[in-house]
Amino acid sequence: MKTIILFFSYFAFTSFSQSESEKLFLNLVLENSYEVIDSANSYYGNGIEWLIEEGANAQYFMVGETHGTAEVPKICMSIYSGLAKNGYKHAALEISPFAAKKADKILRKGGYNKLEDYLTSYLGYNSSSFLGWKEEAQLAAHIVKLSNVKSDAIWGLDQEFMLGFKSYLNFLKIQSKTEKQKIAVSNMQQKLETNDMLLIDLQTDNLKDFTNLFKEHDNQEVKDLIQGIEESHYIYGPWANKSRISRAESNVVRENLIKKNFLAYNTTYSSEELPKVFFKFGGFHSAPAVNKINGTITLGTFIEEYALLKSVSAFNLFIECYGGLKITSGQDDKITEKVTSCRSVYGEIDTTKSFNQDGIHPFNSFLGNSDKVFLVDLRPLRLRMNEFDFLSEGMRSLIAGFDAYLALPGVTESQILELKQ
Repeated sequence: MKTIILFFSYFAFTSFSQSESEKLFLNLVLENSYEVIDSANSYYGNGIEWLIEEGANAQYFMVGETHGTAEVPKICMSIYSGLAKNGYKHAALEISPFAAKKADKILRKGGYNKLEDYLTSYLGYNSSSFLGWKEEAQLAAHIVKLSNVKSDAIWGLDQEFMLGFKSYLNFLKIQSKTEKQKIAVSNMQQKLETNDMLLIDLQTDNLKDFTNLFKEHDNQEVKDLIQGIEESHYIYGPWANKSRISRAESNVVRENLIKKNFLAYNTTYSSEELPKVFFKFGGFHSAPAVNKINGTITLGTFIEEYALLKSVSAFNLFIECYGGLKITSGQDDKITEKVTSCRSVYGEIDTTKSFNQDGIHPFNSFLGNSDKVFLVDLRPLRLRMNEFDFLSEGMRSLIAGFDAYLALPGVTESQILELKQ
């Protein structure tokens, strides 16, 4: 049953002169809001129950997020607990296929503690994007624990991580069968000792000389890793030399790689046994849209169209914060892993201003006097969008692109798993 949340002040709701369309918009938001209760390390309430119900009726449940908070993976744990009871067995994450397989194997043998031991060890430290943050690693452990599949509960769809080269070389060292392979790995490991960014900085010809040594290996995991290393080297091109490839091309190749990796995991299933999958990616991947900078069809659009092709459906939730602290990531276009304030990407929250003013959050009336989780079903707003000419282009993208919006107050930054000396 829907719970209407009355946690904003009456004054904030009525103090500005509003048109009939603005009143309609605010009433629709109110009528389609749900309660989410934050209690210690878990989330519950009618809002969580509603999200689980929507996921149960869908084949794919997508979360687009703001990276770097402790709360987003925790709320995902609460959601996945319910989804796992409704047929979800896999989670597609913004990590590489090699990192996903490694984490899956470790978690099956020893649970979260063993994964943390690995991620804080010489070989495992910085070996995976995002899993190096404690709450993200805990989410991965939660997923594997609840998924009743023998392997690949976690699907890694992203490129191989630039700082994971140490763990890749260690794996290739173990798998090396010829003297040339062993020497090549040893030489590469020596170079890595003085350059953490070696995977990015290597000249393409030099990398090819190395990877060609493993192309005929009889271990498919080795072949997959070699291909992943080459793809990642190409994607990271702009970070090494802007003339290698453009940032736009890098983004196009990366987004398409994410889609191809998703399809590769699906090939192990027939159409009759299509798996239910939980997705968690940065919001700009998950948003159903065309990227206006490089023309890429985003992951969110692809998954929704793929679901349509398979006669199933997808549900797409955007989670962000409106206060507190987070850790920066590549999403912020800043130096990574620095603590910064966490603000909504959709506008400022200021109760002295009307929500329809430039730069003000469209849900300002609901967030401005609240310290609670805010959750709204966007689909009823979407059906009346033509009546809301006061909405910004960004807000129109949010309502048209996502099925639901969830805003978290007072978040705390992700805890970085430090290297154990």
